[in-house]
Amino acid sequence: MKRRLLIIFVTAFLLLSLYSCNTSDKPLEKAGEEVIALMREMTVSEEYEKLYGLHLDYGNAVAKLREGDYTEASAVYELDVPVGSMLSVEMNSDNLEEYVTSAAYVSFASRVNQAAGVEALSVAAAYSAQITFVNTELKENTVYLYVFENGYPITVAFIPGEDGAVRAVGYFMLNDSLLVESSDDIENSLADLGVVGVKATKK
Repeated sequence: MKRRLLIIFVTAFLLLSLYSCNTSDKPLEKAGEEVIALMREMTVSEEYEKLYGLHLDYGNAVAKLREGDYTEASAVYELDVPVGSMLSVEMNSDNLEEYVTSAAYVSFASRVNQAAGVEALSVAAAYSAQITFVNTELKENTVYLYVFENGYPITVAFIPGEDGAVRAVGYFMLNDSLLVESSDDIENSLADLGVVGVKATKK
């Protein structure tokens, strides 16, 4: 009887452990919201602004950024970004290819911001944030675009690593030429900005 109870207990424990592992994955959209929450804290912190000296060089751009409300996104889009639209050269090493490709996805926002000038690029970089979390289902680099009623859009790039680790990197999109009213607007304006072939799917 004791042996049977022990077997039942061990089986239940293993099943519970397996269930816990399967439910430990954090959804991408939720992780993106955590990144944005950190970015929102940056925008309301005068100490953070002074830390980078932004109030001296880019005060107007920062003031405009801080006018936005990034509490809750009005829409979220998944962006299917072709690697070829960002990389024109193939690497002769698989490891180097993977590294360069991941870096290109992280710098997706910078490519768009660069078209708006040094000020946009510098401010977006200063207010960028990232976290690391677990999602064992993500196998490919992915980009989400969060749209707000009042404020600049934000992209979060999700970069999968080993053992289910995922790096999420968020950037404000400070290029006013990026239109975000619909999937078509996003795709067409990105193409005009030189990032062709992107498909935007509303979540």
